[in-house]
Amino acid sequence: MAVTRIHSEQTRLQDYLRSLRDYWSLVGIFAWQEIRAQYAQTYLGVAWAILRPAIILSVFTVLFHFLLHVSTTSPYALFAFTGMIAWNFFSQIASTASTSIT
Repeated sequence: MAVTRIHSEQTRLQDYLRSLRDYWSLVGIFAWQEIRAQYAQTYLGVAWAILRPAIILSVFTVLFHFLLHVSTTSPYALFAFTGMIAWNFFSQIASTASTSIT
């Protein structure tokens, strides 16, 4: 019996980025479809993608900067926004990974 070995082709980062550039319009279409599908059943639609983080940022800024007087070396809204980016990134990864396991 003959043994068939399948080898994956090693792709360099430069080749990957070139193919990403070549299909950039397709990537944009898929991203827009994903955003529209995620907010399809909401009242404000895709506007929630902007409004929700803005509202949370406003609450954090009022609560921690003005009421609790948390001091930072940069403007507090910028400080809170960078923290929200990191938190939402890892939160999205964890929720997506948990649904892929089941």
